[in-house]
This record gives sequence, C-alpha cells and structure tokens, in this order.
Amino acid sequence: MNDDVDGGRRPRKVPTPDWAKHNAALRAAFAASDSYALLLILLLVDFLLLAALPDEPATTLIRAPFIVATVLLALRTSHASPHLIRVARWAVVLAVVAIALGFFNEDPWFRGAVSLVFVVLLASLPFVIIRRILGHNEVSVETIYGALCIYLLIGLIFSSLFVAVNSLGSEHFALPTNQNQPADLLYLSFITLTTVGFGDIVPNTDFGRAIVVLEALIGQIFLVTLVARLVAMFGQEQRRRDRGTDED
Repeated sequence: MNDDVDGGRRPRKVPTPDWAKHNAALRAAFAASDSYALLLILLLVDFLLLAALPDEPATTLIRAPFIVATVLLALRTSHASPHLIRVARWAVVLAVVAIALGFFNEDPWFRGAVSLVFVVLLASLPFVIIRRILGHNEVSVETIYGALCIYLLIGLIFSSLFVAVNSLGSEHFALPTNQNQPADLLYLSFITLTTVGFGDIVPNTDFGRAIVVLEALIGQIFLVTLVARLVAMFGQEQRRRDRGTDED
C-alpha cells in the first residue's frame, strides 16, 4: 500500500506548518491536497529575482532563501519520503553556508561549485513531482499546476547549469561575451526551452551547444508528451496500473 494514500485511493493531506497558520491564503493552500499553485508562485518569484537582481554576493543571499523554500515545499507537496526530505534539508544548509562563505571567497571555481549544488537540488524535484502527479486519480487543476512547475524547474535548472559551466571552465559560455550574467543565461535558458531561438545570445563552445540542445529536446518532449496528455485528460480519471488488481 502506498503510504501517501488512504486505502490506495485518497491522498494524504499535508499538515500546515506553524509559519503558515497565521495567513488564511497559506492555510488554504496547505489544506488542499497536493497544492502545486503555491509552488508555482514561488517558482515565478525565483525566476523574477534571478532576472531582476544583479550578480552580487548580497543578492545571492537574497535569492537563497527562496530557492531553499522552493526545494522544501516541492518535496513536502509531493509527499517525498522523510529520508529524502532530511537529506535535502542538510544539503540546503550546506548550500546556504557556502553562499555565506562566498562573501570572503570570490574564486570562480567556488561559485561554480555552489551553483552545481543548487543544480543537483533542483534537478531532483521534477522526478519527485512527476511521480506524484501521475499518481493522481483524476487530472485536476493541481495536476496541471504540477506539470507547469516541472516546466519552470527545467528552465531554472539549466540556467543554473549555464552559470556553473561559465564559472568552472568556459570563460565565455555565451556570445556576445558581455552578456554572461545570470540574468542573460536565464534568458538563454528559457529562450532555448521554448525553442524561440532569437539568436541574440548563443553558446560559444561545443559543450555549451550540447547542453543547449539537450534542454531544447527535454522541453519539447515534455510539452508534447506529459503536458499534452494531462491537458487532454483534464477532469478524467487516470489509468492506474493497479486497477486490474482492484477490480479483481
């Protein structure tokens, strides 16, 4: 039997944390089963902060709590295992400590290593979310929100990867070379993900081109398979692997 459901059918509700009990909107979000709307809003905030704030140690500290909240909320909403949540908590603590140390260490390799930590943390979330939303008995608005969260996460993961690659080895990941700030690489990531391809910022190395192509492929495959399937099945019951067993 799945620990996340009651009798294999009804999703377990997520308890409301103490910090959210004083706000009616947050209480309602946590009271709803699998409330991915709140996670979607938080991901949009992550996107706007990365796009708007300059690349400085102080602004990195401003963004860090929102990324940490994104990771923990995604795991909590998706009913990840307690072991995975504990590992994620230790990982985000180490990442925040590393960011704080970045005030005293401006070595590009150090910054690249910190970016890779966030890449690994964020990269685990799409798998956790997709496992949860494919287990929904019925494709609801929250299921669609979950799929949209994955799509935004893909763009954020690759933009963080671009930043890490830039710091660790490729001096100019993107051309023109004066557009290699995190906001520029975020733009490159989402332009690639949506396959718009304006061509105003392009990868400068073979390795960079390979990463860009990989993101474009993942984005398109995700849209034409999972998202298209969920939208087509909106309001309908998903086919469950254990249905034959239940009917017997």
